[in-house]
Amino acid sequence: MARVLSINLGNIIEHAYKIQKLDREVDVNYRNILVKSIKEIENNRELILIKDTVEAFEGMADKSQDFPFIHNI
Repeated sequence: MARVLSINLGNIIEHAYKIQKLDREVDVNYRNILVKSIKEIENNRELILIKDTVEAFEGMADKSQDFPFIHNI
């Protein structure tokens, strides 16, 4: 939390917009990877592994928006 407070407050909104933009890009890539995986991977084990991995990355991107100032924009 101390790190967040040390950031120049004038840039917080700019950083929040960048985080939202990156999260949207991750969401688009997440859906594209899942669709491509379902079409191309026939082995169920591999498909589940890819799905779980991609969901973990997407979840991390969602966590980046857990800061209260991002939800208020």
